[in-house]
Amino acid sequence: MSLVNVRLYNKLDDKLIDFKQSNNLGQFELVCPDTEPKNFLFKASFLGYKPFVFEFSTDVNSSVITKNIILKNEVIAMKEVIIKADFRDVTEKNDTIFFNLKRLLNGSEQKLKDVLKKLPGISIDDNGKIKYNGKKIDDFLIEGDEFYGNQHQLATENIKSEMIEKIEFFKNFQNLSSIVGFNNTGRTALNVSIKEQYKNTIKGDVEAEYGYKKRYRQHNNIYNFASKVKVNFISDINNTNNLVFTVNDYLELKKGVQSEIVNETASNSMTVEDNLPSFLFSTDNVNKKDIQFYSVNFSDKISKTSKIQGFSMLNYVRQSEFLKSKQTFFAGNDIVIDKNSNIEGALLFNTNKIQFESKPNVRNYYNYILTVNYNKDNQGSLIDNQSTINRTNFDENKRSSSTNIGQFFTHKIKLNSNYLLEYNLFNDFTSYQNNINLESNDSFLNLNFNKDFTVFQKTDGYANSLGINSKLTIKSELGTFTLNAGSCNNNESLNIFVNETNPEFNSELNLLNTKNYIGTSFSQKKVYKFNYSLGFRFVQAQFQYNFKKENNLTFLPFANFSYEISKKANVSLNYKRDFSNVSIAKVMPGLFIEDYRTIVKNGNIFYDAMLPKNTISLNGSYSNLQTNFISFFGLVYTNKLKEIGFNSVNTNNLSLRQYDFIGLDDSSYLFFTLEKKMKSIPWSAKLETLQSYSSRESFINNLSNTFKTVQSKAEISFLSYFKSNDFNINFGVEYLVNNSINNSNSVKNNLGKTTAFIKLNGLVFKEKLNWELDSKYISFSSNTTLQKYILEINPSFQYKFKNWNFTLRGVNVLNMRDNNIRLKVENQSSYFEQTQFSSLAGFINLGASFSF
Repeated sequence: MSLVNVRLYNKLDDKLIDFKQSNNLGQFELVCPDTEPKNFLFKASFLGYKPFVFEFSTDVNSSVITKNIILKNEVIAMKEVIIKADFRDVTEKNDTIFFNLKRLLNGSEQKLKDVLKKLPGISIDDNGKIKYNGKKIDDFLIEGDEFYGNQHQLATENIKSEMIEKIEFFKNFQNLSSIVGFNNTGRTALNVSIKEQYKNTIKGDVEAEYGYKKRYRQHNNIYNFASKVKVNFISDINNTNNLVFTVNDYLELKKGVQSEIVNETASNSMTVEDNLPSFLFSTDNVNKKDIQFYSVNFSDKISKTSKIQGFSMLNYVRQSEFLKSKQTFFAGNDIVIDKNSNIEGALLFNTNKIQFESKPNVRNYYNYILTVNYNKDNQGSLIDNQSTINRTNFDENKRSSSTNIGQFFTHKIKLNSNYLLEYNLFNDFTSYQNNINLESNDSFLNLNFNKDFTVFQKTDGYANSLGINSKLTIKSELGTFTLNAGSCNNNESLNIFVNETNPEFNSELNLLNTKNYIGTSFSQKKVYKFNYSLGFRFVQAQFQYNFKKENNLTFLPFANFSYEISKKANVSLNYKRDFSNVSIAKVMPGLFIEDYRTIVKNGNIFYDAMLPKNTISLNGSYSNLQTNFISFFGLVYTNKLKEIGFNSVNTNNLSLRQYDFIGLDDSSYLFFTLEKKMKSIPWSAKLETLQSYSSRESFINNLSNTFKTVQSKAEISFLSYFKSNDFNINFGVEYLVNNSINNSNSVKNNLGKTTAFIKLNGLVFKEKLNWELDSKYISFSSNTTLQKYILEINPSFQYKFKNWNFTLRGVNVLNMRDNNIRLKVENQSSYFEQTQFSSLAGFINLGASFSF
């Protein structure tokens, strides 16, 4: 008989000595210790048979004991058995949270995003990022493999609910980079398991729709989620404003390997891009928008110890805008200008990343990342400016492009059970060009003109970073120590040229910045439910400019404290001091044309300036998975000890903005979320609140000015969990208010927005017709302007017939006229603006899709 459990015990203390299971022939071998004579107890057991027990002893002359054992059947009369099951929506085991999809879903969900919105603690923010308890997850997994990177919306919008087998959340995800004994702690991941019929084969969807006013969309999603190789191709071409690419995506992906460098150094001492394409922020506030998006994501587990993954994305947007504004520029006597703008432009962004990981043994890990990005932005504006003095027309054309190539290499080596050494090498190179061409019917910007009123400014430059970071982790009985050291060399060049008749606009600059740092930290966990880590860094920065050298030394401490009140509640407090560098554009010696009425110049900004800041955050959560109650909060306060602001001097035709140091730049952010799913009734309720505050100094005509903003938001929503999938409902109300005040002239701006929403959906006609009605009632209140309410109704019907889906989709069907005029108010430190803009009209489309 095979698989019989056989055990050998010391009879004196019942200590287990050896344990085996019998082989296919019923044979086994137990080894007795080679010591002085002892008495032993032997036990054999198998389900359905009586246990077999016998005693024996050995002496120094004993060698092999052979015994035949016969197990006898055992019949047990069972009493009445009552089975009680506790079917919970969410269960937690060790560091994994399991979601009971059979209880949480009813079959009317169409995509992964619909599924995630019904999972307690899971949310999707406005940028399509998946969050758990308010924090963005670190990794998105398909069948345990990292996929899509941080582009969560590619998954939430393209994985259909019918493909999903189960969903798990990992609190401490261990990927290939994990070294035994030095595991990743606190790295979160959401894993989506796919049903067998959707794995190891090429599957996909091809869909197209067309409708009223020539609105169209064509979408393709082709994938192969195999156990070894996973590939997904997605394309989306539309003029219906179906955005696949967001502002955050652009900012994050354009960093290239800089994001990897920041993660490794735990520092944010990078310069931040100031000039972003305005088209990124337009959403639907346009006359027309055409979008083309293409992406390929892939992952290949070459072997058990190595894998390669990456993506390539291309996003192309063409759009037109019409803006009608009234601008008030702050001066001794405020200047009022009526401005009409017709804007045409295009944005092309291509990003590529490939990552190779290898773990040849338990002691070594290698990682290589290559990123290549290309960006091109063209924007043309026809501007009509009218003041009390004159009227000026402008034809403004801005063209910019940039190319970035980054490389990042990491090696981890486990020296022994207590020492882990990590180091990484990186190189990041960016070249760019920004040109502006201006034509007018009159002189402008106080420039010198020859024949016509035309000026062309050419700007080009590059930035090249090369560096190394290292970290030694030491485990001891007291806790974990880390020693950090690294160096980075950054070489920047910038050239600006207008013409010989305006030499003050022609300048060039080369900067060399070398940063060296050393640091240490100590962390200890689970000391009476208390965890903490303390550390610091010394950063020595050397700046070289025109054969001049300057050195700065700064001290950067940090501290993290957390307390586990119970298994359901915890709270943490964090402090970090960091700094950023001055971008090269802010220290240029000459003048710079920003747009048709704005000139920028350097004031007292030094090339060796370092901008320190302090950040304090407080976070806490309480979750009871048995009662389906989840709550969490967060507070972040940032104090910038030194920052760069503007001194603005406004005249009728010119705004001169001079870079200068400011001593006030504070901000805070507070959020709180509470979510409860009822057990007695099929409903859940969710309350979300947030408030942000900022206070920043600026100068107007050399006089100090404080600009303050407060934004508050509150949303309460209710979601049904009816098991009948023919009808479900999600409804609620959101209140948003923005307050700002500029003490230079005591101008106050208040804009309130109340949105009542209701979403009905279901699956009817033998689960062949999926219907949805999404409605919003939006009302505005402002102390400066009035806008009547907006009622948006978005119906959708999808009928399934075999592999086909036929769709009738409407968006904002009550507002399908050519021009939908909306209003917005903007209060900045040097001007106030009220703008009417055209937004995309509603539409109704017919479509069909085929799944294979």
